[in-house]
Amino acid sequence: MTIQPIPVPPGTYYFDMPVTLLGLTYTLTMRWNTRVGIWTADLADIAGTLIVGGLALRTNRNALEPYYYSTSVPRGVLMVIDNSGKDADPGRDSFASTHTLLFGAP
Repeated sequence: MTIQPIPVPPGTYYFDMPVTLLGLTYTLTMRWNTRVGIWTADLADIAGTLIVGGLALRTNRNALEPYYYSTSVPRGVLMVIDNSGKDADPGRDSFASTHTLLFGAP
């Protein structure tokens, strides 16, 4: 499996950025949800058409797997890992210190 880290800008709690997954460019929108206390993400094609929205970014869980029924969803693993070894979900500032967002392709 090929694993690529997806950089998350520290101190930013809502942003869009292009990401290349399996050779195709997508727009990844990430936001911190203060009310629920989780990071969520949307994935859109390069034209801005939403492919899947409201993905909960949780530690050691593939956020894309429930949406594989759609042919537009990349067949890979989008997940967060906790580099501290505690397997905690990422907090508001965790991507600047203890957590990494990864995409893994078969």
